[in-house]
Amino acid sequence: MLIQNAIRTPDGTVLNSLHEHDCIVHIDKVNNFKYLIDGGLAFKRKLTDGNEEILILQDTDTFENVRKNILIKVNKKWKKAVELTKEELQLAMTSKNLPPLKRHIILSYLYE
Repeated sequence: MLIQNAIRTPDGTVLNSLHEHDCIVHIDKVNNFKYLIDGGLAFKRKLTDGNEEILILQDTDTFENVRKNILIKVNKKWKKAVELTKEELQLAMTSKNLPPLKRHIILSYLYE
């Protein structure tokens, strides 16, 4: 089962498809390639050229892999939890719609 359906393009833009038929398209500023991701957690569909960072996670991935690659939205930007400052992690914890898995991962960073 998918728990995250996302990619990061060469210019650093994160495309994160959150629900079925949530097609996100981005023309990269570095290579001018059109990237696409779709399907949310129902299915994965992507248009890529091999220069992107794959951020697709499944429930069969190890906790450590999920912990390193899960995306958290802070200040209207998607970032890997591992890249967040303590202040950003604390801000993310105030979100009313934070799923339990993301809350658990944020707490693991705050209390390590």
